[in-house]
Amino acid sequence: MDANGTRFWMLLGERDWGDCTSLDGVLLRDTWPDADSADLDWDTKRQELTLRAQVPRFAHAPQPTDLHLERRRGAARDRYGNWYWIDERERGLRIWSAGSERASHFWAPDDTACAPQIPAPGAFVPPTPTVPSVDLHLRGLAITDDHYLLVGVDAEGDDPGGLLVFDLHAGGGPRRIRWPVSIPLRPFDIAALPGGGVLLLDRAARRYWALDRNLNVVPLGTSNYDLASEQVEAFQPLAGPPRRRAARRFPASGNLRTAAATLSADPIAIAALPDGTALVLIDDPHQPFSTVARFRDGAMVGQPASLEAIIREVESGTDFTLRAYDMALVPGSVGANPTLYVVAADGNQAFAFDIGVTEAGLTLTPKREYLPLRLFSARGIVAAGGRVYYDFGERWLPLVPQTRPRYVERATLLSWVFDSRTPGCVWHRLMLDACLPPDTSILIWSCASDDPDLLTPNDSGQDWQPEPGPHLRRSGSEIPYIDGPQSERNGTYELLFQRARGRYLQLKIELVGSTRAAPHLRALRAYYPRFSYLERYLPAVYREDQLSASFMDRFLANFEGIFTSIEDRIAAANLLIDIRSAPPATLEWLAGWFDVALDPAWDDERRRLFIANAMTFFQWRGTTRGIQMALQLAFDRCVDPSIFAPVSDRKVRYRIIEQFRTRSVPPVAIGDASDLGGPLIATAGAAWSPTLGAADLDRRYRAALGTTNTTLRFPLRDPGGAQSAAWQTFARATLGFVPTTTLLEETLWHAYLQVQYGTVEELSDKHDTTYRSFADVLVPVNATTGPVADDWLSFTLTLAISPATITWLRWQQFLAHRYRRVSALNKTYDTNWPALSAVPLPRYAPGSTAALTDWYLFESRVLPMHRGAHQFRVLLPNPVSTLTDHGQLGAVQQEQLRLARRVVELEKPAHTEFSVRFYWAMFRLGEARLGDDTLLDLGGRSSFLNPPATLDQVYLGETSLVAGHPFDIPDRLVAGRDQLPARGLLPEPATPEATLAPRRSHL
Repeated sequence: MDANGTRFWMLLGERDWGDCTSLDGVLLRDTWPDADSADLDWDTKRQELTLRAQVPRFAHAPQPTDLHLERRRGAARDRYGNWYWIDERERGLRIWSAGSERASHFWAPDDTACAPQIPAPGAFVPPTPTVPSVDLHLRGLAITDDHYLLVGVDAEGDDPGGLLVFDLHAGGGPRRIRWPVSIPLRPFDIAALPGGGVLLLDRAARRYWALDRNLNVVPLGTSNYDLASEQVEAFQPLAGPPRRRAARRFPASGNLRTAAATLSADPIAIAALPDGTALVLIDDPHQPFSTVARFRDGAMVGQPASLEAIIREVESGTDFTLRAYDMALVPGSVGANPTLYVVAADGNQAFAFDIGVTEAGLTLTPKREYLPLRLFSARGIVAAGGRVYYDFGERWLPLVPQTRPRYVERATLLSWVFDSRTPGCVWHRLMLDACLPPDTSILIWSCASDDPDLLTPNDSGQDWQPEPGPHLRRSGSEIPYIDGPQSERNGTYELLFQRARGRYLQLKIELVGSTRAAPHLRALRAYYPRFSYLERYLPAVYREDQLSASFMDRFLANFEGIFTSIEDRIAAANLLIDIRSAPPATLEWLAGWFDVALDPAWDDERRRLFIANAMTFFQWRGTTRGIQMALQLAFDRCVDPSIFAPVSDRKVRYRIIEQFRTRSVPPVAIGDASDLGGPLIATAGAAWSPTLGAADLDRRYRAALGTTNTTLRFPLRDPGGAQSAAWQTFARATLGFVPTTTLLEETLWHAYLQVQYGTVEELSDKHDTTYRSFADVLVPVNATTGPVADDWLSFTLTLAISPATITWLRWQQFLAHRYRRVSALNKTYDTNWPALSAVPLPRYAPGSTAALTDWYLFESRVLPMHRGAHQFRVLLPNPVSTLTDHGQLGAVQQEQLRLARRVVELEKPAHTEFSVRFYWAMFRLGEARLGDDTLLDLGGRSSFLNPPATLDQVYLGETSLVAGHPFDIPDRLVAGRDQLPARGLLPEPATPEATLAPRRSHL
């Protein structure tokens, strides 16, 4: 309803448009499954009603010539992208190398011709040695999943035919598998079976064979071929049962004659479905369409499916025929049907079908894809890597659908009857959300009446009133703040009903296309009743003349449409500030109320969620929870309001580790250390603790240095020079940590004295002693009377916070929190300091146990805590699924790190520092906390922690060198890696014969 109270009926979506009817009174939704009776189609992806699309026909010569099936010889691609096919003479093989991108000779029988055998001494030999013929007629080619290249050998003369087996991993010549002489094999097409093995099509005998992954013939049926009957041997034992020679049998083949409706039907291609059953393409020169039959274990399943189904999808399909030349099968994804590609006999175009497999047979559903073949060389089409290829000279090109749509020229529909519930209602406007490309249009007729029985039910009546052509609204949809597609031809079209008066209204809509383009209808809105400015605002004199009144009413309706649209936008202004209904274009404006610039990469859902919870977000800003919220908004694929819920309601994948929480506080017995540089070290002997006193520490230090100087004491600060390394080693072994306090306060003390006195002589006179330099003035260890104490007290009062004094000031702060008053400290230390700010850091271990304990706690706990203060780490999840391709890993991680740093930099407190890492990089002994900083996984056994080494992408020591070819082949025996089994590398076939070349393993 608009601002004037005008309502509307709307058609939107498949259900509403499906309730409309054709001119024959058939519901549109009943005609869509059958393209033969529907000129209108529903586009599910775009949710639009449009003209039925058709597959274009290739514009061939006036009298095209069909390809000869003899030109098909077989081709296949291996797992490395190399192509193999039979040459023009059908006497050898050629290869197109993916490395050199050139075609070259691969193999011919002459390459592995058998030399004459050397007879044994004393054996009978022919007078003239002969070389056996190796001239083979090759037909059919396939590569199995186990990476064997199989080539069919046609039976000729005394040669019964068979197969050549090339091990593409090992290389070298082929192994020959011969068929029995009584059962000659004439292979025409070979198809690889899923999981290994092949199907062989014998076109001449109208049968097919199946071989398993070990290349043994699989029986198809129960009637095997008898090669030799059971016989009684000529030589028999004197006693016992007679000896008999067992009968020799050969596995049965599948009979294709059951799928041939006529004697002229010809099986010309074979393919394997994912379930292992066989698809056979059957062509009959006396029939306009080829058929496809399915076989399981040699028996046909259901009835053959005809390719005639394509006729309803092809442009001008009444005179169309489809006799096939070859086919290729592409397995579908999980849950999807396989796709069958069929090349027409003229070799100019391929057609695609979705295969539905049921026990009743096959169903072929045509796909609306235009698949032209450019200069097809007729060797065949090949399915490889989920795509279909065809040969172009000596190259293989992918079969790519071309975007060249064709549509029926026009179609008409009748809307269902709209009821205004008001007799004599004047219907107002018609709005169409549509796209009208050039040379397309939409024609509208209306029929209105107070009696629904008087409405025109079909096109034979005279009550249809033509309406003006719809006009594109430049201001977009009449519904306020609806963002729809708006361009020169795409948007909301409107028309004003001219004489539609009555309670009921029915529309006749005709879509007119140009065969290359079609109109698209998304929605229809019929407004009623008319808000007439003539009746509401003008005097009655303007309505006295019926003709002029009708014109005036329709003329003023133009202004009413403009004003009503403005009034609607004003009335619906609340939609702009409601985050649930605000148009996407206003979200930036709403975010500006919070002085926020939204990330351009965010989708509308993410933006709305942030703005709706902005107050909660800003309440948590600068905290670990606020940073987690920001990271979830930036990285999570699916966002929902639970991001802003309390922490306990949601498991957060992005962890914030405050650095001060990772400090170590072990028992005093093993050293109370917090050094994050590595694990703690405990010596095998008796550990030192402050209760043992400074004398024991000094004694241990002298023992460690190997000196007998009893006056040498352990300094609490690095002495520097040659003693620095020994001092650090002793401190780490005895204390469990290395003291970090320096001599900065002494340096400042000496600088203060130099400023106060200028020269050493003046200082000596004031202190009534003799100094050689200012460095001779030691920091007092206790407050005494005299000039030194006075200078020291003045010096402490002039100190300011700086990097040089921060440790000293923290020491004073530590003492203030521990003792509160200087009197308590003096009583404990047995000193007489005038103020806590005058207490310096000790240079050597204090004699007082309390003072020594305070220093120990300050170094081992307080300083590490301060070093970790105002610092935190952000841990990002690093799924193993993103680490399978190590070449892509670096780019993905770097992008995540950059985005995370940018987000945290915006949300963290200004005085803090941070770092960003991944879970798997955080398991560091002495630093990580189990279950908080870490991720439970396989540990060192995880492959992503030790990926393969790739040049220019990884660092040495972080990766492993993986085995190269051929040691990475899982389905072969490799010398130096595997043990030889009791039998050979490849199981023997059903009828083993001599080979053209020996089999080889990798060396």
